[in-house]
Amino acid sequence: PKQAILTPPPLQKMDTTDSQTWLPQWVFERPAFTWKSLEEERNALSGQERERLEQEKLGGDSHAVVETPQLISQSLELMGQFIEGIEEKEAYETALFIDPEHVENIEFRLAFLRADRFDAE
Repeated sequence: PKQAILTPPPLQKMDTTDSQTWLPQWVFERPAFTWKSLEEERNALSGQERERLEQEKLGGDSHAVVETPQLISQSLELMGQFIEGIEEKEAYETALFIDPEHVENIEFRLAFLRADRFDAE
């Protein structure tokens, strides 16, 4: 199924009691996901898709990628280049503003690469 790309609203100046910060209002208004939305998304999958996800989750995926130092290095480099090439990346920039150490952490980026079988795009 084709997924819609959600674009967050523009950044707005937020007044707080002890300081002023620049965060998008949606950060405070809605969570990134809810357990109900996750369950609804899973239930919308076909039986075959659900079975494939279960196999991946349990490590029984026959298409698993063999991680080598070269693959990891190249994929991280490509991912960085891909991110730099994105013109409008407001959600990424917001996350970077909130917690740059987490967003730029190699293990955090590797989680994305592993989820997409090291497809850096």
